[in-house]
Amino acid sequence: MRKWGFKLLVGFVILLLAGIIGSFVYLVQARMQLVEFRFQIESIMTAASMAVEEWDLPTSDKEDAEADGGSVVGGAEAGGVVGSVAGGVAVDDAAAGAAVDGAEVGEFVLPDLSKAIVTEYQGTRTFIVPGNYRALLYYLELDPAMTLFRRPKRSEAIRIDICGIATVYAAPLNASGERVLVELQVDGETFVMQVHGYEHWEKLLACCTTGTYHDENVPLS
Repeated sequence: MRKWGFKLLVGFVILLLAGIIGSFVYLVQARMQLVEFRFQIESIMTAASMAVEEWDLPTSDKEDAEADGGSVVGGAEAGGVVGSVAGGVAVDDAAAGAAVDGAEVGEFVLPDLSKAIVTEYQGTRTFIVPGNYRALLYYLELDPAMTLFRRPKRSEAIRIDICGIATVYAAPLNASGERVLVELQVDGETFVMQVHGYEHWEKLLACCTTGTYHDENVPLS
């Protein structure tokens, strides 16, 4: 009896030590993933903001545009997109995918989309204007925590392509939408984080589709 009691005690101690070591390893890994995720997402969004400076768009002045051989529809210039963003206009993939260098595309003059942020949700693609970049970063990295064995459901997720250097998938984790799974794919690595906040999914989705109070985004298709 003593022999079995001793074996049970030893087994319990071993399991306890394994649990402690496993928890420690998890905490260290979670911390490293958190730091790396924030570094990557912030670096990517910084690169996206820098890419805006490389956009070759005509000015909002009609005479300057005509001198370049193109035309621009009058309206407000918001976030690097020339033309009024009120109301929106759909643009087919062929027109949206090319750098427009002074060409007229509906009411908008779009840059080369490989140097821009484009989202896709339930078959609808949207051009994110630079005025909403800061809000997008805020929602993607708000209070992140590493999560295991979970990834955003592709059927529910919004896809965010960032300047051809990274792809993000985001989907709600619970019915309230306060917890959102964010999967970042960059340089062959994948980071999956859980972010959360009040009505977080609703706000992130609005930022990626219609826009924010800063600027309205541009629907593509």
